[in-house]
Amino acid sequence: MVKSKSKTYWSKLAKQLLAELKSSSANGLSDAEAVKRLAAAGPNAIAARKKTPGLHLLLNQFKNPLNTQAVFTPKVPPPTTMISLLFFSIEFRLVFFEILFTGADRNG
Repeated sequence: MVKSKSKTYWSKLAKQLLAELKSSSANGLSDAEAVKRLAAAGPNAIAARKKTPGLHLLLNQFKNPLNTQAVFTPKVPPPTTMISLLFFSIEFRLVFFEILFTGADRNG
């Protein structure tokens, strides 16, 4: 493939860049230049990728220590969640028994 002499191709004028690449904006590459570049660089194609088996994908997840920790750590809520659930449970029981035994509604 023909390389520009300067790495900053984006800073050049279009005419200058097309001249360096031996191309034209109206016609593109000549047939001879296209054949020459095809022989030098090969076809402009993306190589096919191999499919990765599902088991391999699953096992690759365990390369990351955070994934391993998430799987093997017991699912216990933090203490603050436990305390807030305890207070909610106590409040619910108090309100329930107050309504049950007194017939009173706290809102009115």
